[in-house]
Amino acid sequence: MLVCIVILLVSQVSRAAEPLRIAVNHIEGMLEEHNNEAPYTEILTHLQQGTSGSVSYFYYPGSRASKAFNEHEVDCLFPSSLGVHNEKSRLIESLAFNTAKAYFIGYEEYRTESLLLPRQRPVMIAYRRGNTFGGRIEELVHQALVEVNSDSQAKLLLDKGRVDVMLVYLPDAMHLINQQKTPALIYTDASHFYSQNDSMLCHDSQGASRFITTINERLAKMQDSGALKRILSKAYIQP
Repeated sequence: MLVCIVILLVSQVSRAAEPLRIAVNHIEGMLEEHNNEAPYTEILTHLQQGTSGSVSYFYYPGSRASKAFNEHEVDCLFPSSLGVHNEKSRLIESLAFNTAKAYFIGYEEYRTESLLLPRQRPVMIAYRRGNTFGGRIEELVHQALVEVNSDSQAKLLLDKGRVDVMLVYLPDAMHLINQQKTPALIYTDASHFYSQNDSMLCHDSQGASRFITTINERLAKMQDSGALKRILSKAYIQP
């Protein structure tokens, strides 16, 4: 019996000593491993400085970060939200550091209200693989949905006339709008489709809970000092 207790205690200590594994979703211009000036990268750096214990970060392209998180290859996902996951009772998230809003963006206005209704000719809509927009992508199955690996690929298809419009998150796709000269990319309040908070999301555990508590303390200080809005700058999106 004593041997079993010792083994159990050693096992618990061993797990506690293991570093938390964080999957980071590469976002062009916003969250890049070797671009310290990217807004979300800078925020992650600030959050790292305020955390204790061992944490390992793994940058993934496209939907690979979400896949790693969903399959429990990692402990946490950044950025993400409870709103886009089903097993909410087993997940914990930090305070939001920003808001992500999805819009239909193209060379003419596409109103969400109209796209939710069937048309005689389906609209070709490009969106990044893995994005479910809180499950709302199912409301567009009557249109012609085209999965792509990146927002830049969606823009390329739009420019070639292969799709009619992109469904992308801002600020994720802000670099595409900033690079655009003429003709201008168009989106309006009427083309807004979905919103979610951007947070640190983790599978619930003692280590993750301590990590989230520390993240929240750091975010609160950044919010109070104005550092958060300063870093985000034009990428800051109000809820």
